[in-house]
Amino acid sequence: MKRLPWHLRGPASTAVVAVLLLAFAAGPSQSAEISATLRLDPSAPIGTDPMGRLRLHAPDPLSPGSSISHWDTAPSPDLLMEPFASPNTPAGAIDLTFDHFRDLGWQPGSSNITVRIQDAAGEGFNAPGALGTQRRAAIQLVADIWAGLLASNVEINLDVSFDSLTCSTSGGTIAQAGPQFIFESFAGAEFSSTWYAGALAEALSGQNLSLEDLPNPDAGDVQATFNSEIDNQCLGSGSAFFYGLSGNPPSGQVGFVNVALHEVAHGLGFSSLVDEATGQNLLGLTDIFSRFIRDNSSGLLWHQMSPAERVASAINTGKVVWDGALANAAAADILDPGPRLSLDSPPSVAGNYEVSTAQFGPGLTLGGVIGDLAEVMDASATPSTGCEALTNPGALNGHIALVDRGGCNFTVKAKNAQSAGAVGVVVVNNQPGPPIPMGGNDASITIPVVMVSLADGDLIKNALAQPEPDPDPDPDPDPDPDPDPDPDPDPDPDPGPDPSEPTVEFEDPSVCVEDALTLCLNEGRFRVRSTFVTNQSSGQGDAQPLTDDTGYFSFFQATNVELVVKVLDACDSTFNRFWVFAAGLTNVEVDLEVTDTQVGMILTYTNPQGTAFVPIQDTDAFATCP
Repeated sequence: MKRLPWHLRGPASTAVVAVLLLAFAAGPSQSAEISATLRLDPSAPIGTDPMGRLRLHAPDPLSPGSSISHWDTAPSPDLLMEPFASPNTPAGAIDLTFDHFRDLGWQPGSSNITVRIQDAAGEGFNAPGALGTQRRAAIQLVADIWAGLLASNVEINLDVSFDSLTCSTSGGTIAQAGPQFIFESFAGAEFSSTWYAGALAEALSGQNLSLEDLPNPDAGDVQATFNSEIDNQCLGSGSAFFYGLSGNPPSGQVGFVNVALHEVAHGLGFSSLVDEATGQNLLGLTDIFSRFIRDNSSGLLWHQMSPAERVASAINTGKVVWDGALANAAAADILDPGPRLSLDSPPSVAGNYEVSTAQFGPGLTLGGVIGDLAEVMDASATPSTGCEALTNPGALNGHIALVDRGGCNFTVKAKNAQSAGAVGVVVVNNQPGPPIPMGGNDASITIPVVMVSLADGDLIKNALAQPEPDPDPDPDPDPDPDPDPDPDPDPDPDPGPDPSEPTVEFEDPSVCVEDALTLCLNEGRFRVRSTFVTNQSSGQGDAQPLTDDTGYFSFFQATNVELVVKVLDACDSTFNRFWVFAAGLTNVEVDLEVTDTQVGMILTYTNPQGTAFVPIQDTDAFATCP
């Protein structure tokens, strides 16, 4: 067993000042019609990729002091592992699920976490009067929350202090934290030659492994330092830590309990030990966290990459995801539906597009705003930016306006489009990379505003520039006078199963009985089973429930998760359906059978042998609502 004293400098939670980069380009003339909907998409929660895997935030550019373990790119209660002290997050709200810790190896239960204050008398947590009392109460609440979640028979020591860290009105380090010891190749480790944070290693082994560090056998397992300058209003007038044990922080204040919960999570194992500058693994060994970081561009996990590939992946914003099966399966139950631009036609651009949203204007809804896309034109030298009164209001009335970023504030573009009768606005980014959140404040804007990436915007513009197809072309200008009298009635009688088109059967209504092979989802109404076939074997999937509407199947052994499925109740006035979603980690032949036991309707989804499992997102599955 190797062990190493270690202090990981954790997240640099900074306040960011957004700078609008100005650019201009003239938009093409509009010819084709593109039918669009701005909506919330329950099948793609905020913070996930199209496969439902949770996105990691990678700083861009990667900077010293920032952590490559952060989640997503903007603060909100929906994010997992980048709290950033959102004013809408109540004190005590943990920003990642216990399923993330189960992926790492933690088990549910309880433990003893002892807070050990490292500040001198009269300083930090020992500050005189009410300030010191509030700080100690807040950090004790954090310790109690984590102690009630994690199972360990070894005491976890949490060393905490305040210190003067980088901070100014343009941003600063709110706190930094990490494990003080890491271990590899110990009894109870799932992976060999893999670094584990000290507290996790001791929980898995059941032993106080840090006793081997003879110079300091009582060193803390987790260290967290908080920026004392925050309470000196370094972020601006009125800024300070909010030490309340419940409720939301007042405007301009930073919720201490939320930040501390986040920081302690890093020390408990939710952090990478990869060198941010070189991409090198610590002493040549991967860490447990990096075994779950996947880059969607390369398809590789971080422990499978070269150092150079890890450096590139760390700034591949929006394309780096958490590949832990348990956390991913629970994501849709935690996160809000993701905003989407859905294009229905023409086929060349039909599909769902990732968008960012604006701080102004109304939010998106599940039903969404529907209209044809139309490019804006104004009288300026850059007419597609829509920074002046629009010259084509007739083309925008009742449509969704397409406008280029740059030249003026987002609110100006939105107001000009709204004045021309637009029902929504799609801003095209003028910089490579993902769409960015749009700031601004104008209470008079009553239409939703979103942004698409530069690449997606160019694709949409090119489609708009195409001429409209002939609505009634001559079906056969030169018919064959002697057609084949005996054409092949079935040239391809067996094209193979299509997982997007389930087979439908019916049986007598019954009752779902959960067993080792059966999931009973959505209050037991839906019976879900699976079968698999390989070249060497076949069988039924072993079922494991996760939540009331979600579970997974293992095929070959209990630890080999192959298929995750969810049956969601969408029986409202908008959808009036039960939805079926599933994702597979397999390329074997799979039959997924979902039965509505109350009406006897059976849907069977099939994935062919040798084909990567196509995600199932069936929002028309069961029209059997009460």
